[in-house]
Amino acid sequence: MRIPSQQYFLSYLLLVCSVLFVTTSFASSDASNLLTFQSQEQRDRYYQLLDEIRCPKCQNQNLADSDAQIAYDLRNELYNLVQQDLTDDEIYRFMSGRYGNFVLYDPPLNAVTAILWLLPLSLFCLSIIVIALRHRFTKPEEGHTDAD
Repeated sequence: MRIPSQQYFLSYLLLVCSVLFVTTSFASSDASNLLTFQSQEQRDRYYQLLDEIRCPKCQNQNLADSDAQIAYDLRNELYNLVQQDLTDDEIYRFMSGRYGNFVLYDPPLNAVTAILWLLPLSLFCLSIIVIALRHRFTKPEEGHTDAD
C-alpha cells in the first residue's frame, strides 16, 4: 500500500524528468544553423576557417571544437569578417595581429619561427660532426681488434 505523499513524490519526479528531457532536446539543436550567409561559398569559407584557426585559450583545439568563451567571441568575429568579404589572408593577418601567431596552425616564417625550425636541425648536424670527429680521432685500445 502506497502512502499518498509517496504518490505525489513519484508524480512530481516523473514531471520534472519529462520537462528536463524535453528542454534538453530543444537546447541541443545545432547552433550553426542560426548563422545566415549570403552564399554557400561564404558558409564553406567560414567553416574552413573555423577548422584552421586555433583557440588562443585552449592548447590544441580549433575554434570549432573549443567551448571557451574567447572561442565563442572569435567565432562571432570570424563570422563578421567573412560577411565583410575579407580574404583568407586578411582574416589570418587580423587574427594573428590581435592574438599572436599562436592562433595560426601554420605560422609565417620569421626570425622566431626560423630559430624553432633551424635549432633542432643545427643541433642534429653538430652532433653528427662531433660523433664523426670523435670516432676518427680516437685510437683503438690495445688488445682489442675490430673483429671482437
